[in-house]
Amino acid sequence: MSVTPTFAELTEQDQAQLCQFVHKVEWEGEEYARSDYPCRFVDHPVLTGLTDDVASDYALTQLDAVRALPDERFVDLANAAV
Repeated sequence: MSVTPTFAELTEQDQAQLCQFVHKVEWEGEEYARSDYPCRFVDHPVLTGLTDDVASDYALTQLDAVRALPDERFVDLANAAV
């Protein structure tokens, strides 16, 4: 059984993907974010195999960690997503 990583265990690029999704949820709503900007991880072997819906569900479990980031760091990560 694979264990999902914490936000701190993600690579910077996976953190960026997660932050971009969270940003879209906060500004555009969850339905729009899921349909047009689903969370897609690129590095972590457990997360890269997830469907868009499951990856987006996982991203939402990391909201506390994302909200603990300084605003500038959050914006930098969200803007760095590919």
